[in-house]
This record gives sequence, C-alpha cells and structure tokens, in this order.
Amino acid sequence: RLWIDDGAAELHALPWELLYGVRGLQPVPLAASPLTPFSRYTAVEVVEGEPITKLPLHLLVAISSPRDARGIDPEQLGAYLRPTLEEARQAGLVHVTLMPGHKGLASKYWPRLEQAGYRIHYGATGLREVLRILPTCHLFQFFGPSLRAKDGSEALVFEDGDGGSHLVHGKELEGMWESIASPPYLVVLSTSDATVRTALRLARRRGTAVVAFQGPMLQDDLWPFVHKFYLHLFEHGLVDRAVNEARLAIFQPNRSEWTLPVLLMGLPQGRLFQPPLPDQEGKA
Repeated sequence: RLWIDDGAAELHALPWELLYGVRGLQPVPLAASPLTPFSRYTAVEVVEGEPITKLPLHLLVAISSPRDARGIDPEQLGAYLRPTLEEARQAGLVHVTLMPGHKGLASKYWPRLEQAGYRIHYGATGLREVLRILPTCHLFQFFGPSLRAKDGSEALVFEDGDGGSHLVHGKELEGMWESIASPPYLVVLSTSDATVRTALRLARRRGTAVVAFQGPMLQDDLWPFVHKFYLHLFEHGLVDRAVNEARLAIFQPNRSEWTLPVLLMGLPQGRLFQPPLPDQEGKA
C-alpha cells in the first residue's frame, strides 16, 4: 500500500500504478499481479468496522446517460452486465438494483435482466434518487460522464428530471456523502474522465474503498476491466487483489491503459467480505 499525504495533489497525480518490482530476473508490474495487491492508502477520519459478514451483498448499479453529454452505451452495458454478475447472483452472494436512467429499458437486455430477478429503479439517475437508495447498499457502481476543469477540480454528471445533465462537484458530493448514515463499503466510478480527487474525498471520510480512473478509458478496456474485477471480487472478497487481477486482464506492456484504474482505500485491510466455503454456498 502506497501512503500518500491527502494534501499532496501533485503526488496523487503521478501514475504510481506503473511501479515495477523484480521477481527472479524479470520486471513485474506491481499493480497487475495477484501476488502484490496494490492500493493507495489514505488517512481515515472515521473508521467503519469490519468486513461484511452477512450475505447477500447489495449492489446498486447507476447509469447516467444525459441527453446533452456523452454517456455509456446501454447496449454494451447490458451485454456485459449479466454475464458479470449472474453467477454471483445465483449463488446468493449479491442482490442487484439497476438504475438505467432516463433511457429506461429500451435496450433489449434490460427486460431479460428484470425477468431474471434484478430490481429495476425507473426514472432519471439523479443524485437525490441515488442517495435515497445508497444507505441500503454495500456496493455502488456508477457508469456515467465526468468533467475535469483546468484547475484539477472534478464533477460527476448525473441526470436531472428531464434527462439533462446535473453536475455534482467533488466537494458537494463529499458533503452529501457525510449525510449517509451507512455509506457503501465499495464505490466504483466508471467515468469518462479522471475522478481520482473525487475518489480521495470519499475514501478518506468514511473508510470506503473507491475505484476510479486517472484519465479517459476506452470502452474496449473498460468493459473487460469491470467484468474481471467483479468476477474475482465475488470469488475471494479481496478488493485490492481483484483490482490487480482486473488490471492484468487488460495488461499490455507497450500500452498504459492498464494503469488508469486507481484503488484508494482508507481501511488497513482489503477484504470486503468473506465468501462462504463450498459446502456453505447453498446456505448463503
């Protein structure tokens, strides 16, 4: 774990995920090896308890696709989402609530998800709607646009009531985060631009583990990363190891896209939950 001072913005801007170690005589990327789970550690103002012991986990997947901003392709999301979550859902490890946003269930994949037992929250993916559901969730996955200003400030783009853009800046989101009595243990911000500063605000205040990105990520890399991350997370329950394994899935030594995902953790352990033993899976 790399401990970086919260006030050292210039250090947080560095791509620490490019660090290599030497195993034998071979250079090994520390952030893309299951043997060296890698995270950025930050001081926590409030430490929130132990790993989750009661299953199933509750996951909120919120998709923001404002009419006036470039968002996630719902067709691609629908194609990846069910294969990613279905095994864990059927094993009783996770319950899933979906917020597809103002585009609703137009995609051919959404009705199938609803029929399979996924809970669908209709209407715009607004911040107030998200905050209303979050206290009951262990995990929060956000897909949507983000903006980064020249001064380094960041904003997530939610939807307003008419399907347009509603910008929520990091400081504003931090304040609202504080109002949640039981915030999620894990947040994944799959956004169109860098959200590391926003992730830092969330991680340091409540001890939440936050996965964010250092810059724009091609969807050809984003989908495999998210897919592998959740597959491995539900397999062993270790957040930092799952992020490394997901980076490994998109690792190419001549490209840097695999270093874009960043994990910030304010807790000393990377365990989100303890999966049931094989003979206990039917009782989960």
